[in-house]
This record gives sequence, structure tokens and C-alpha cells, in this order.
Amino acid sequence: LQLAKDATSMKPTLEPGDIVLVDRDDPRGASDFKSGKIYAVRMGRNDEGCAVKRLHGDSGGLIISSDNTKDFPPQRAWTADLQKLIVGRVVWGWRNLLEA
Repeated sequence: LQLAKDATSMKPTLEPGDIVLVDRDDPRGASDFKSGKIYAVRMGRNDEGCAVKRLHGDSGGLIISSDNTKDFPPQRAWTADLQKLIVGRVVWGWRNLLEA
């Protein structure tokens, strides 16, 4: 998965254009979910694409957050069902330093 060239929501952890590797088998279930980690998530019920965000669990469900919280405030996830929300966990990232 390559981040869009204008995707600044996860700066400084991930920069626009970075390539990430997503483990589509993680989490396998609720016991494997790691609050505060980076996941590829569906941002809406009918969303065919995905976004790379941090997910936090709380007593009310799940919170989707960006690392660039100044421009992108946290929001409550549209569902608490991990299977519907999460595409997979981001496990690796690559940045082209020739363009840095």
C-alpha cells in the first residue's frame, strides 16, 4: 500500500508517498488487537479504500487517530467490529530518501 502524495495525517511517522506493508492476518481476533498501533482501516461502512491510522480501544469502542493531531483530530470509529473496520496491521514502512 502506498500512501497518497497528499496524505499528511500520519506525519512525522509516515510521510506522503511512503510504502507500507500490511499484515492482513493481524489481528486474528479481539485478543490480538493492540491499542495504539498502526492499522490500515476502512473509514466508513461503504468505503472501498482504506487509510493508515492509529487505533485506540476505550470503554466506548474504538478511536481512530492520526499522528498529525493538529490538523486531523481523533474520531470515533464507525464500528467496534474489528473484522469490518481493520484491513490489517501496518508492520513495515519504506521511504524513498532520494526525494528527501
